[in-house]
Amino acid sequence: MGKKSSESSRPGKVTRVIGDDIYKVSPEMEEEIDALSMMDDSKIDLTDPELPSVADWPDAARGKFYRPVKKVVTIRLDSDIISWFKAQGGKYQTKINKVLREYITQQFQPPTANIRDRK
Repeated sequence: MGKKSSESSRPGKVTRVIGDDIYKVSPEMEEEIDALSMMDDSKIDLTDPELPSVADWPDAARGKFYRPVKKVVTIRLDSDIISWFKAQGGKYQTKINKVLREYITQQFQPPTANIRDRK
């Protein structure tokens, strides 16, 4: 049986840092810090070579993992509506929620005109 989508993943191993261990710096890092402290601020390269460029994210989607907070409510619906959703199979309450969300999204589209175009 598969994992429910609402279950959390098991957390990975946690490494705890205690006391002065958090302040330990390798000799190489110490040299780099000393060299940087001697340089003029304007000459320090602040770019991050490990940071991916925008081109590395062609399939990125904003809000992909966003899940709205669910609230338990009691709502009276016509029995034929409930029967129809249940007959579709699966989680009928999730399907009702999806239909309501699509309706709201279609009804309340933000204006497409640019604000600067208004006079």
